[in-house]
Amino acid sequence: MKLFISWSGRLSRIAASEFQKWLRDVFYKKHLEVFFSPTSVQPGILWREIIKTELTDTDMGIFFLTRESIWSPWVLFEGGAIGKLPGSRVFIVLVDVENNNLPSPFKQFQATPLKQDKMWELVKAINDELPKKIRRKHSIQILNNKFLEWWHGYKSKIDKAVKSTFSGSGDWTNVNEALISGRIANSPFQARDLFRIAKYRIDFIAQNHYYITVDEKKEHTILLKRFLKRNNRTVNILAMKPKNDKGDDTDAVKAWTELMSPNFPGDLKNALETLLYWKRLATEENWHGKLNIRLTGLIPTSQNFFDANHPRGGLIITPMINKSSNYDRPVVFITKKENRVAFESYWIAYIERFRRAEKLR
Repeated sequence: MKLFISWSGRLSRIAASEFQKWLRDVFYKKHLEVFFSPTSVQPGILWREIIKTELTDTDMGIFFLTRESIWSPWVLFEGGAIGKLPGSRVFIVLVDVENNNLPSPFKQFQATPLKQDKMWELVKAINDELPKKIRRKHSIQILNNKFLEWWHGYKSKIDKAVKSTFSGSGDWTNVNEALISGRIANSPFQARDLFRIAKYRIDFIAQNHYYITVDEKKEHTILLKRFLKRNNRTVNILAMKPKNDKGDDTDAVKAWTELMSPNFPGDLKNALETLLYWKRLATEENWHGKLNIRLTGLIPTSQNFFDANHPRGGLIITPMINKSSNYDRPVVFITKKENRVAFESYWIAYIERFRRAEKLR
């Protein structure tokens, strides 16, 4: 019998990895062959082809679903592939997501919450799927004892991973859902979730950069350092220029102060001090990635886009200015095929403005 374990993202991988270790210890390999890509695919092998082959020759599939992994293209593909196999079984493990939030093709299967009694039922179901003559020779009681010995340590590791992976709670299922709906300002997601989405490049464009630098200055400094710890990563920040050549407030600053908030000049001053602090810190601590900070005039946009597939940039954040500054997080929209043109247009305009802007000195 063959069992395919599907995962995507850090939390999903931890949950899947610890579970497959236990399965390998309990069931003989000749009775239950477990495929888990991190340990089953040898270095130098075309892993995509291996996975596609395994998907056509498996008896069972277990999907460890998290708020991040339920939108993974590979997980959705694997779910559809195994679900179509005649006589196959699909087991869904809900790590930190609710059953009513599942997308297709997972809604058609009975899901298993990450609870002791439900996970025990899943283990028994796996055991029952094995041909009668090669089912575990131990009694069901011995199998249950082994499960109980393992369970509490497993659950403790997952709970710890959940706390370090997701900072919010409530009805929100994942960062992508918040981005699609444009309600990130009222969601429980914090900057660390947005940083985690972008792999190599983050671009900030802001009238005052208030949301990135003021409320969580210490936390955002740590996040920047972590993101820029690799040489191939870049953070580009385009902020509003506070003064003109005469040393007076720019027309843009005056306009924003009059229209939106009398606190705008002070917010902008605090933001620029933080940006200068980041610049010094990057030099003193020799951050491996690149931190580019530039100043420009009025930035005439309040739209924000995230496009994971864009070749030149993953995440653009434009914090919105609000009269009472009651938004503590930027309002962000994820790009889809139908508004890819909008993203391209916005991206080109952004790059041109960034290129012409003056460097922060």
